[in-house]
Amino acid sequence: MKKEKSFQDYFPGNGCAGCGPANKTAHGHRIKTRWGSKPALETICEWKPALHPACRAGRPGTLHGGCAISLMDCNSIWTAIAARYEFEGRPFGSKPIIYYVTAGLKEPCKFIRPLPLDADHLTILSKVMEMHEKSGTCVLYSEIVVKGIKYAETGVIAVRVKPDKKENWGWIHPTQKK
Repeated sequence: MKKEKSFQDYFPGNGCAGCGPANKTAHGHRIKTRWGSKPALETICEWKPALHPACRAGRPGTLHGGCAISLMDCNSIWTAIAARYEFEGRPFGSKPIIYYVTAGLKEPCKFIRPLPLDADHLTILSKVMEMHEKSGTCVLYSEIVVKGIKYAETGVIAVRVKPDKKENWGWIHPTQKK
């Protein structure tokens, strides 16, 4: 069975530290977000901490809190982008490109227990809670789960911004100059 293309795969030139396929540094998380429950506008991302040793916290065997927040943040932004495409009835990745950025956290990130670095994978789940039609603002809930147990959660406020043409081109065609 062919695996569904991740949202990030549509934009190979995206160099974001958390989610960009073009970020090839040791610190790039390169997450892969896909629909979980589409009617509910939920996404899922499974991420392997063992592949990212730069995310170690001071306490041995635990994931750095900032890394956990960036995972939830990036997954939420891709959820907002995908949900907006759905809201507008357009295929994902179609032009004009829909682009969101983080405006802030709706509530502080809550760490319920230390995130294990030795887990086979962390599951990042994000869900649209509110989508404002006029402003394009999207409020999301995100959590990190390991084997069905919740380890961290936060709310993310995402705002729609209009990228310039050069930025659009680079996201889609990373190796070509316009």
